[in-house]
Amino acid sequence: GLNGIKNIEIVPLALGEDKKELNLSIFPGSLECSSGFFDNEGTTETAKQISLDQFVEENKIAKVDFIKIDVEGMERGLLAGAEETIRKFKPLILVYCV
Repeated sequence: GLNGIKNIEIVPLALGEDKKELNLSIFPGSLECSSGFFDNEGTTETAKQISLDQFVEENKIAKVDFIKIDVEGMERGLLAGAEETIRKFKPLILVYCV
């Protein structure tokens, strides 16, 4: 990558409660507020969503130590889709809410 870090892979997926297409509201002047939580306000883009439990299983992830959640109002759905991962690995979880 641009910063020289080699142990990170960018995966173009949204995390949520289940696998589906997700409409994201994009606010070009304020990208930190872009989310699937807002009801199609602003410009809309579609993203593929998967649960963390499905992602961990499908990618045969052997260990999850830390989960940082900054999902602009969609925390409840992400946590619901991560229930098995949290139960199995007991990771440290940081939830960032503004």
